[in-house]
Order: sequence, then C-alpha cells, then structure tokens
Amino acid sequence: HPYRNMLTNALGIAKKIVVDVVEIKEAYDFYLLSSDGLHGYVRDHEIETVLSAPMSITRKINQLIQRANDVGGFDNITVVLMALGGDHRA
Repeated sequence: HPYRNMLTNALGIAKKIVVDVVEIKEAYDFYLLSSDGLHGYVRDHEIETVLSAPMSITRKINQLIQRANDVGGFDNITVVLMALGGDHRA
C-alpha cells in the first residue's frame, strides 16, 4: 500500500477517542495489523505465504516476527492477526 508507513491513528492515552469504522467488502481469512517493524522489513509476498500456510495463528505470528528479525529487525515489531471465520485455532 502506498501509504503503509503513514501514521493515521494511534492507540494511546488521548482524552478524546476517535474511532474509524470501515466495511471490509472482500472476503479474507485474516485481518493483519502490524507496525513497520514487520511490514517495513518483510515483503508482502512473504507475509502472504505465512498467512496461507496451514498452521495455528500463534505460529503464524511467531513466524512473521522471526522473519522480520532475520532480515534486520532493528525496529519494534507489532503483529495483531485476527481470523475472520473458519476454523483457525490459536
């Protein structure tokens, strides 16, 4: 995504909370939220390969973090992976 490194919102201690609601129009198995510690180091096709592999969500997350560390990992790495339907065990 061309704006993937642009901070548009953040989690924190702000007194006023602004919530963005979006409709996901396409069917996906997972919804991935990550910091640039992941998507700044690991290529999209590598992320897709891990997400499509038959393994638990926990293992997918661990593999993504390990891959980011393997290719440099100089930044903090945050990965949140949500399963959307189906049988995805932790």
